[in-house]
Amino acid sequence: MQTQNQTFSQGKLTKSEWNNMEIPVTPDELTIIKLIKDSYHDVQKKYNKNVSMIGVLKTSSYEEMHSHLYKKYFEEIVNEMIKKYKIPTVSSVSVCHSATMTDIKSKSTKQGQGSIKKIDAIRIKNNEDGINIKTVYEFTILKICKLLLDKKAMWNKYKQETQDKTAVSSKSDNSSSNSDSDDDEDNGNDIVSCSWMSYYYALMVNLKNNIDHVNMHVVAFVKHLLELYEDDLDVFHFIKYSECYLEKNHLCTKYQDVGLYEHQKQIFTYCKLPNPKLILYIAPTGTGKTLTPIGLSEKHKIIFVCAARHVGLALAKSAISIQKRIAFAFGCRSVDDIRLHYFAVKEATRDWKTGGIRKVDNSVGDNVEIIISDIQSYLHAMFYMKAFNKAEDIILFWDEPTITMDNQTHEYHELIHKNWKQNIIPNVILSSATLPHERELQMTIADFKTRFTNGEVFNIVSHDCCKSIPIVNKGGCVQLPHTLFSEYSDALISVSHCEKNKTLLRYFGINKISEFISYVNKNELYSNSRYSISRYFSSFQEITLISIKIYYLILLKNIKQEPAVWKQIYEHFHSGEGADNLYESTGYVTTSDAHTLTDGPTIFLTNDVEKIASFCLQTAQIPAQLIDDIMGTIQHNNKLCEQIECVEKRIEDLLNDAEKKTAGAAVGGGDGGGSKKTEKKSTKFFDKKMDAGEIRELNNKLQTLNEQVKRAALNDLFVPNRPAHLKRWHDDATANGGSQSQNNKPWSCDIEDTYVEKIMLLSIEPHWKILLLMGIGAITDHKNAKYNEIIKELAQDQKLFLIIASSDYIYGTNYQFCHGYISRDLYDMTQEKTIQAMGRVGRNSIQQDYTIRFRDDDLIKKLFLPSTNKVEADNMNKLFSSA
Repeated sequence: MQTQNQTFSQGKLTKSEWNNMEIPVTPDELTIIKLIKDSYHDVQKKYNKNVSMIGVLKTSSYEEMHSHLYKKYFEEIVNEMIKKYKIPTVSSVSVCHSATMTDIKSKSTKQGQGSIKKIDAIRIKNNEDGINIKTVYEFTILKICKLLLDKKAMWNKYKQETQDKTAVSSKSDNSSSNSDSDDDEDNGNDIVSCSWMSYYYALMVNLKNNIDHVNMHVVAFVKHLLELYEDDLDVFHFIKYSECYLEKNHLCTKYQDVGLYEHQKQIFTYCKLPNPKLILYIAPTGTGKTLTPIGLSEKHKIIFVCAARHVGLALAKSAISIQKRIAFAFGCRSVDDIRLHYFAVKEATRDWKTGGIRKVDNSVGDNVEIIISDIQSYLHAMFYMKAFNKAEDIILFWDEPTITMDNQTHEYHELIHKNWKQNIIPNVILSSATLPHERELQMTIADFKTRFTNGEVFNIVSHDCCKSIPIVNKGGCVQLPHTLFSEYSDALISVSHCEKNKTLLRYFGINKISEFISYVNKNELYSNSRYSISRYFSSFQEITLISIKIYYLILLKNIKQEPAVWKQIYEHFHSGEGADNLYESTGYVTTSDAHTLTDGPTIFLTNDVEKIASFCLQTAQIPAQLIDDIMGTIQHNNKLCEQIECVEKRIEDLLNDAEKKTAGAAVGGGDGGGSKKTEKKSTKFFDKKMDAGEIRELNNKLQTLNEQVKRAALNDLFVPNRPAHLKRWHDDATANGGSQSQNNKPWSCDIEDTYVEKIMLLSIEPHWKILLLMGIGAITDHKNAKYNEIIKELAQDQKLFLIIASSDYIYGTNYQFCHGYISRDLYDMTQEKTIQAMGRVGRNSIQQDYTIRFRDDDLIKKLFLPSTNKVEADNMNKLFSSA
């Protein structure tokens, strides 16, 4: 199991960590980072990568140009839809109206090409070859219009057939019961026929996007369609199928604006205020909290502190990508141990010939915008930044201050208390998804106000969530308050708890919520009709993922106060029609249940990494003969590994000796003032050693040894979710594999041979090597640090099927996981740490399937009820105090 010292390492940066920070982020990530940086100056700033026709053609935007482009590119498409679907005459604001179209034609005839500027006519001619129907925004929304009209025609036909069927049924003796039955059943057509509303919703959302110069006449046509079909909207059915129509509606998310979250807007605004301030910053994981310092550094100097090393390094990588000037305070015993990144260097000894930096003067930190520090080094970082800046211009951004707070005692508690007590920075941000609320930190708040005159406290609590990550119990059922508690009184307690901790809304499965809402509304089980869907949602535009989840809580606490009613609801979702499982089973992750792990890697959190790893290997049912063959290969490679390590060590020693001699010969040179002759001789000496010395022989020997390494491979039958494996364990998954969308495809590993060879040559236990061949890595107490580095690199690139790790690992990763397991041996984990663990899942694309799978159902109940054990809050009040 990974130790806390490894997870929260306070040592200096390694060469590997320095190198990894220089690896460029992806273009999409870079766009987000730049947006956060620029948005500090304008919190309403938005970005949208989609372009209008005017944007593609690079013309000016004016009324005549809109009319010209409409007639040239869009009119035919619109007229075809009007004719095919018999769309009623459009209102006078739309160019589709016959009178308006006549005006346009008349104007074009009179003015000819003069209706647009000559320069714009030239631009159109020069750029129209670059028009791509798939990327021009107007073509996109017109395509959605066509889909809407297709599905609306199906819906009209379905409604007519239903009415005809009802009319016939009404003539029979049992017409009443038949009518009710027909109304209750979807007959397999409801979700399809009603899907026109998903396109309606997509159009409604896309019209709000921040795209410059969208053709006004196309917009008018779209608005006309929305107005035309507004009265046909069925809120009940839209919410019933909200998982498909809303949450997984890619037509909404694909073209949406990119901007700051509300919590980022708030913190940027508060930090512009002049007085000392303590900001309690609570927002869900994966919503950009850790990147916020990049925006804040536009005006302030930032000291970023976090006990989890990887969090700070991830921020550093993002900051370096936009050339922010940063410094590092890791494992510092004094300010002399602080190191500058090259972007932050002001003074340095440079090569007299090339001008390149030879030696950095780390004592000069005038240029530093962000310094990233561990817990141990904070005070050194604080005094370092204070030497070059006024205290009021500095912000202490303390990320995840609750780390180690779930322990009554911890070696870092004394350090944390010392840092707070000696802190002289008057602007402090405490940031965490599970930070205790303002009412729970009164002692810390009082201490801050006492120490800093006119100090203000700001409370930022966000529950932004644009996705749902269902909680699944060991039986494969999605869990929510209405399925967890057989007593309505317990359900009400849970509702109250969720309302105070809206971060939990992220883990409400929208599909099960919509089932509950539909059932209660259909049977009118609410205490008052004002809680019905039709009364609560007065407008279709009020429907969002958040508003549905809020409505669920309101509805849940306003069920009829009759014991029989709650019993009816509870039994319906346990033994009735609503009792269907999401999965038949989830426990056998490497065999029969592997196909349920879709879209991306899975993380398995446990206190006993070895036990889970052994279980995975045991249940894989790899034949003994195959194990023996692999073990033979491993033993062969282990012998080579020992020889290779000796050769590499000898080469490294020789290179270090040569480098020291070269550096020693050039010491008197400074900036070119020393003896060039001495330096030349030294260089010749080094070159001679490299060209004809022992190093050449060692390199040849190393190459020979590497060529003798045997490649280890595992049959696809034993690699989770490979085609052969799927066929063996789950024929249905194989059958669907070819037709499934990318959004729900069983996930398998994709590990290159180079990584396999690296692992095979490491001095670690053989079973870890076999697990890697299955796509399974582990973060555990390996003596060989290279193994952990390789696993983290594979995790970063999403190459693994599964990672097994201790619960402390939750603070050290921003990797992308689509599914997570919480082991039953984590039952004693606090509620706050459980939420942190759950936060490892669902940090990437919206249109994917996510789950959190608990191996102990009692831990789920513990999550949805108030906790009396507020150890994190108690410890913070004690440690974040000057007493």
